[in-house]
Amino acid sequence: NVKAEDFLKLKFVNEVEFSPDGSHFIYTVKRVDKKKNKYYTNFFLASIDGSHISQFTYGDWNDSSPKWSPDGRWIAFLSDREGKLNVHAIPTKGGESKRIINVEGIIINLEWMPDSKNLIFSFCPRDKEKKKKEKKEAPLVREIDRMYYKADGKGYRPTGKFHIFKVNVKSGRKQQLTKGEWDDFFPTPSPDGKKIAFISNRQKDYEYNMLLFDLWIIDKDGKKLKRVVAPKGVKQSISWSPDGRYIAYIGNEHFKDYTGALNQHLWIVPLRRGKAQKLTKDFDRTVMNVCVDDIGETFGSLAPSWTKDGKEILFGASDEGNHHLFNIDIKSRKIKKITERDIQIFNYSYNRETDKIVFTYSHPTSPANISVMERSRGKMEFIINPNEQLLKRLRISKPEKFSFKGAKGDTVHGWILKPPNFRKNRKYPLVVEVHGGPHAQYANSFFHEFQMLAGSGYIVFYSNPHGSQGYGEKFAKALVNNWGVPDNKDIMNAVDILSRKRYIDKKRMGVIGGSYGGFMTNWIIGHTDIFRAACTQRCVSNLISMTGTSDGGFMMPREFGGPWWKNLDHYWRMSPLKFVKKIKTPLLIIHSENDMRTPIEQAEQLYIALKLQKRKVKFLRYPEESHGLSRIGRPDRRIHRLKKILEWFDSYLKTKK
Repeated sequence: NVKAEDFLKLKFVNEVEFSPDGSHFIYTVKRVDKKKNKYYTNFFLASIDGSHISQFTYGDWNDSSPKWSPDGRWIAFLSDREGKLNVHAIPTKGGESKRIINVEGIIINLEWMPDSKNLIFSFCPRDKEKKKKEKKEAPLVREIDRMYYKADGKGYRPTGKFHIFKVNVKSGRKQQLTKGEWDDFFPTPSPDGKKIAFISNRQKDYEYNMLLFDLWIIDKDGKKLKRVVAPKGVKQSISWSPDGRYIAYIGNEHFKDYTGALNQHLWIVPLRRGKAQKLTKDFDRTVMNVCVDDIGETFGSLAPSWTKDGKEILFGASDEGNHHLFNIDIKSRKIKKITERDIQIFNYSYNRETDKIVFTYSHPTSPANISVMERSRGKMEFIINPNEQLLKRLRISKPEKFSFKGAKGDTVHGWILKPPNFRKNRKYPLVVEVHGGPHAQYANSFFHEFQMLAGSGYIVFYSNPHGSQGYGEKFAKALVNNWGVPDNKDIMNAVDILSRKRYIDKKRMGVIGGSYGGFMTNWIIGHTDIFRAACTQRCVSNLISMTGTSDGGFMMPREFGGPWWKNLDHYWRMSPLKFVKKIKTPLLIIHSENDMRTPIEQAEQLYIALKLQKRKVKFLRYPEESHGLSRIGRPDRRIHRLKKILEWFDSYLKTKK
């Protein structure tokens, strides 16, 4: 059965890119180096029919963002080879890669210009740090004058801004195209290469309207700046129409939204005359990947792709536990789901000439897959699975769908994962898993933690209660300013149903969750004692202090109807810490010391409050790790965490006492 250590053998896929002629595609494969205790990512090259697959880059480093030049001769990419992230290029016929630029900073949004001679990207320089004895030391002081001065997983944000740069591939000469006290993202060249579109929040007090972005256009040399008339609000993942007359983007006009309860939509905006059009206005799904698993961080939107005739657009959207590709006819607004089965798509590439799509994805019994399909047919032509041999040696459980009535009589979607050697005449302990977000969704994706628990003899139940995305905007908004209420009703209804099944021992039940799922774990055991053990991870316990300590806490008043000092009782009423006197369930607290999303003070408050009451509680603090420990943390710490979770539940749920 699946063990914690099996994680070290798994390989993961994400990015994929078609060659211009559609004959080949390149994709990323991430692996774990057990001895070095690190992750490395390299490129693999495959022919369109899957007859030839070969590794394209080698080495213990991380290659990412592969971009095929329009003339097909080069693949540009980002890599930390040589010790820092820079732009590199390698001939498609093979040979040594060459570094294009040498800079100190953060590079994102790499794209080719149509001439195949220049690249564009967003770049933010790193703050200069004083060195002493050739060793980096902490600065004397950090002088803060911004609200958004730190970011989870990245640390303290640099004082510089992201701006758009262009670099010549042959000479390495770079040119800064935008300047100012704001950030510029998603540079995308027009089909004729004369203009570059990008998004930017250029409001004077932008931190008070963090999601208020505009669409801008400059010429290829950074001149003639023009703002495109479109609704103010969230904008990302932009794409030009083949004739250069329109720009498509993902976003919405609700820039006061905070946690993502409101749907993101597909828009097109004309560049000459006319108004922006919300193409998915009647499509009650968010045009984003909001799936939750433990095999990577894939939250975000995929860039829309236009068909060759400019009449249709491809996009990704989250739908009832899946992240699928959809196709919309611009004139009729008819939407068709292209991909089928229960899957979570990570990334895709569409080739207009062949009308084919290649995409990477996961499903409940396989973490990494690549398939090719024709857009019009919607049938997968072949599948690459880098874990094929490993999965044949493991006993993988397949989840069963389980729907039930939740709050307000609404149908709630969930899954039951049974042990591989399940016997219906035997009673098993139950572990209830609760996802974070809160406006995310558990997905039809591989979940190593769930498989480990099932392989250790547990029934695992997980669901998408009220507040989850993927089931319509009304369902997601049910949790706004109402944390812990409708979703608690959903989960407890499910537990009541499950506890009456003959194969579940209702006296041996546990609950676990991370982030908002940690909030819910704390909330649940503060309102019931039916669980024999619980585990809360990267949790929220005190909404009042969270507002001032989280990297995005200053935006939380938008979720709760105003700042805490105007409604102190309401914030405290929704804080699990208020109910700490009622917590009797033995609790394992897991938290990362460098978590800037839900800072460790949230766990510390809960731990001390329970210790003062002499409750059964254990606190695991993981140094250096961020909020994403379970998904991207150091390999040995990820395995240690899994083992400790299993030990905790075994000690309470596999004993008679």
